[in-house]
Amino acid sequence: MSEDPLNPSDPLATHHTPQNLSDRIAFRLTKMLRFCADTFFAKRYGHRAVILETVAGVPGMVAGMLRHMRSLRRMEDDHGWIRVLLDEAENERMHLMTFIEIAKPNWFERMLILLAQGLFFTGFLVLYMVSAKTAHRLVGVF
Repeated sequence: MSEDPLNPSDPLATHHTPQNLSDRIAFRLTKMLRFCADTFFAKRYGHRAVILETVAGVPGMVAGMLRHMRSLRRMEDDHGWIRVLLDEAENERMHLMTFIEIAKPNWFERMLILLAQGLFFTGFLVLYMVSAKTAHRLVGVF
C-alpha cells in the first residue's frame, strides 16, 4: 500500500506548517502564484506545466548568480555550489523544452511565458537579496 503525500491525514505528508513570518510569506506567495496558473490554464495541464517549468528554472539561476558574485567579491572558493545551482537551473530548462514540445504553446502563451519568467526572475532576485531564508523557503514550498 502506497502512502499519498497530498493527503493531509497521511502521516508521511511532507507539508511544513508555516511557523514564522518567512514561512507565511513563502506560503502566501506560492498560493498566489498557483491561483494565477490555475486561472490562466485551468485544465490545460501541458500549458500549465510550461509556465511552472519556466518559473522552476529561476531559483537555481538566481542563487547560482548571486553565489558567483559573492565568490568574486570575497575572492574565495564556493566549494562547488555555483555549479550545483546552475546544473539545477539547466535541468529545469530541459524540462521546459520537453513540455514545450508536448504543449506547443501559441504566440500569446509564449508572450505570457516571457512575462511570467521576467516578473518571477525580478521578484525572486529581490526576495533573495532581501531574505535568502524566505527565498529558500519559497522553493521548499514549491
